Amino acid sequence: MLPGGDAPPLCRSVTLNSYALVTHAAIMGQGVALGWAPFVDPMIESGQLAALDGAPVVTSNAYLLATRAASIPAIGGFRQWVIDESAG
Repeated sequence: MLPGGDAPPLCRSVTLNSYALVTHAAIMGQGVALGWAPFVDPMIESGQLAALDGAPVVTSNAYLLATRAASIPAIGGFRQWVIDESAG
């Protein structure tokens, strides 16, 4: 709590400058990550990450959307947004 009893503002985003940090943050439950299949497939197979429901999005950039193994309902809207954005 801040002086006066106010809660500090929520941090809604974080910027990471390393792909390794991005995947580690997703493994630690800090959000979702776009992943490259050759790198994230072993993490998905081991249960560290889980691919979001539905077919992978195939683009010329080869992105994969993954999150922790525990499903989080709010991710559905984000997943659809990523699909819509990458389709254009």
